[in-house]
Amino acid sequence: MRCTQCNEFTVNAKFCSRSCAATFNNKKYPKVKRKYKCLTCDVPTCSRRKYCDGCKNYKTPVNWHSKIYNKLGKTDEESIEEYLHKIETHNRILFKSSIGHAARRHYKKSNKCKSCFNCGYSKHYEVCHIKPICEYQKSNIDITTDEINHLDNLIALCRNCHWEFDHKIISMEEILLNYTYRMK
Repeated sequence: MRCTQCNEFTVNAKFCSRSCAATFNNKKYPKVKRKYKCLTCDVPTCSRRKYCDGCKNYKTPVNWHSKIYNKLGKTDEESIEEYLHKIETHNRILFKSSIGHAARRHYKKSNKCKSCFNCGYSKHYEVCHIKPICEYQKSNIDITTDEINHLDNLIALCRNCHWEFDHKIISMEEILLNYTYRMK
């Protein structure tokens, strides 16, 4: 038997080596290069760029502080059911993560305690919303992220205490009681 690529004698069915097989298959089935285009004007761009040079200057960043939580992405034609289904997906996840990121930034800049309010652990803390973000969604009041991330609604907890607080194992009253007891 002869190799399909180099025409040498071989005991294998088609190729004498892996390199001959790769050379043959790469010529027969070449890799398709992905073509990247600008998201706004469909002009071809360099690899992995979302916007061309002309459009990147006109792209305005999203101001998450002024976004209204309950109005995210809702159009006038949508029913409430369609809107709730829509925010269950990707947009709500992105928006909630941006709320959390803004809350961490806002809390770090403040002069509030940078250790766990409940147990005093100070190596790592998470910023926790006292009133959960999902409760703002249930109320039909339009609210901005600045109001959700107000310092009166934020508290520092360690990972374990944050989990217990979110799962209602410990209450806010217990956390404040432990905090005042530790400060004596």
